[in-house]
Amino acid sequence: MSGASAVSSRVAACRGAIRASTRGAREFDGTRRRDARQARMNVTQASAAPSVSEEHERWTYLQRLKITNFALVSEQTVEFERGLNVITGKSGSGKSVLLDAIAQICGSPAKEESIRADTSGAKLEATFHVATESLGMIYDVVNDQITSIASKDGKSVKPFGPDKEDKNALKISRELQYVDSNGKTKRIRSVCRINGRVVPLKALKALGDILMDFNGQGAASTLSDEGAQLALLDEWAGTKVLRQKFERLSDDLTAQFNKVKNAVELLPGEREELQAELEEYYAVDPEPLEDVALKAELRRLESSRVAVEMCGTVISTIAGEQGARGLLREAAHEVKGLIASAERRAESAAASARADGDEDAEAEPGLDEASIQGLNAALDLLYQAEKIAEEAEENVGKYAESLASSPRRREEAQARLRELERLFKALRVRSADAAIEAAQEAEQRLEAAEIGEEEREENVAELARLRRAASDCAFQLALQRREAAGALRGAVTSALADLEMAGSRFDVTLAWSPREGASEETNGNVLRIPRANEIGEDDKFVYTMRSTGLDRATFLLAAGQNEPLRPMGSIASGGEKARLMLALKMAPVMTNEPPSQNRGLVGGGVSVFDEVDSGVGGRVGARIGHALRRLTTTGSQQVLCVTHLPQVAACGDAHLIVSKAPDVDGRTTIDIRRIHERDRRVEEISQMLGIGDVQGRESAERLVDEAIAAFN
Repeated sequence: MSGASAVSSRVAACRGAIRASTRGAREFDGTRRRDARQARMNVTQASAAPSVSEEHERWTYLQRLKITNFALVSEQTVEFERGLNVITGKSGSGKSVLLDAIAQICGSPAKEESIRADTSGAKLEATFHVATESLGMIYDVVNDQITSIASKDGKSVKPFGPDKEDKNALKISRELQYVDSNGKTKRIRSVCRINGRVVPLKALKALGDILMDFNGQGAASTLSDEGAQLALLDEWAGTKVLRQKFERLSDDLTAQFNKVKNAVELLPGEREELQAELEEYYAVDPEPLEDVALKAELRRLESSRVAVEMCGTVISTIAGEQGARGLLREAAHEVKGLIASAERRAESAAASARADGDEDAEAEPGLDEASIQGLNAALDLLYQAEKIAEEAEENVGKYAESLASSPRRREEAQARLRELERLFKALRVRSADAAIEAAQEAEQRLEAAEIGEEEREENVAELARLRRAASDCAFQLALQRREAAGALRGAVTSALADLEMAGSRFDVTLAWSPREGASEETNGNVLRIPRANEIGEDDKFVYTMRSTGLDRATFLLAAGQNEPLRPMGSIASGGEKARLMLALKMAPVMTNEPPSQNRGLVGGGVSVFDEVDSGVGGRVGARIGHALRRLTTTGSQQVLCVTHLPQVAACGDAHLIVSKAPDVDGRTTIDIRRIHERDRRVEEISQMLGIGDVQGRESAERLVDEAIAAFN
């Protein structure tokens, strides 16, 4: 069978499967509804049988994380408190590894370095306590994921429900293993489980999206990005579900527009050309943004290679045949000769003086005791210099070893990029995303060419229906965002005052992008909103449609009482951005709004902050520590916070210390220990202060006492 015929057969088979699944949709949906009702009944029954205290029951939080052969961790079990968990340790101690483990158990992509070297695989196991009122929502999310996958095959699956032993426990595990890909490269395969049952990685990610809120070291810097600003506004407004609905509608609308637009007869030879393009596309099978990722990886690998070569030059300069260490040894040898010669000459001169009876005669220049001692001192310095040069050589060598510069991986990445570029040339595009879009359009054109006149009319009617639905959803989304923006202004301004930015003002503007001269009939990426006048826009225009809606959000900040409001990207310092990010997270607490409306969780879930205190001093650090603690006490959120500030560490309900140490085999491993004793906490905070034993301990005691007093 020819390549074109094979593709044609594949396309026909896919269409047949789609039609078959459509015919069985009613029967499957009926089964799914019955199963979902039963699952909700199970959850309700679980909710009616509390096994924990009422106070504990209202929290949703991470209880325990077991890490095995992950990165530099051999085996660790970490216990968390439901309040503020502070994580401290020296730079490079491995704090980011702990956060990576938490992120990956919640569905983040696995990295090549995730599996500990010389092991067969890594395993992450987490136990969450879920508030009773959130159980139904949690298992609805899981069931939506598994049933959506099963529905593609027309299959039915048993719904998920609470754990039999502990109804409030949500147990998640993820195993990472290397697998061969065509015998050339290694990829990481994940086996994910929820309450012991295997689930797709998408299910873990869906759970992670509602259980966890990650705020990494670069999170504050994203405040300059309009897309990130809109996402934060949606988090506050609780419009995530509506936003996702619009995203689905916009995708469906674009696909339907293309289906109607492409519903024309193909020219002679065009079918074969489209099928050939699809054959080449599926042979390469590009991933979204794959070319961008490969180019970035190649730049990193090249940078690492250059750095390794520079390290080699430095090491050669130190340790080569004519290197510093060799020259120092040669110099030391010469000085030893000088010392031996001087000592012999001094002894000979002394013997001659004794023979002449002139024992009090002055020693010749260079033969006196002080001169010889000076030569010995010079010899010691040369030995020390050689030792220092040796240590410098070791440090540079360790740095070179730490650089991930794999020639084999570079060759693989270059080969894959060349393969992609050949595909781009064949499809007349410039990127992986454009290639994916071109393939989708080719499939749509082939499919559209087979439909009849009646189906064309149905497609036009469906396009009109989708436009109405998208228009209504976009308007509702814009309306809720504008209502939320007003409340957010006051809440964030109050939170900024709590964070030593009194007098600062915060504002949010929202606007649509009109497309003059554009028409819905000729453009699938615009919408007309009949009720646009109700929110200050013009209903005469059509507006640019994005996957997030029609809105463009801009955060404005006035850093002082008399300063004008300006866009975040143009005026805020790093410290101001960090505090604004925290203020945005504190906003529900400042207004006594239900926390984490966007997730729909009772108990708020888990907020992770990675060095949110960067760029601020001690006094502001104390305010940040109190703000984080307030998120847990008033907002009922669990907070995990990596910090270098002792003022923040003193506010923790639980304190974790991360360090590196050799394991039983002598290999470096990361040790994560929770310290309970007050004296041990004071000792750690004293070391973080770095101002001497006695004074540091007194200051640490004061910080801990002040934190206890503030929250009791």
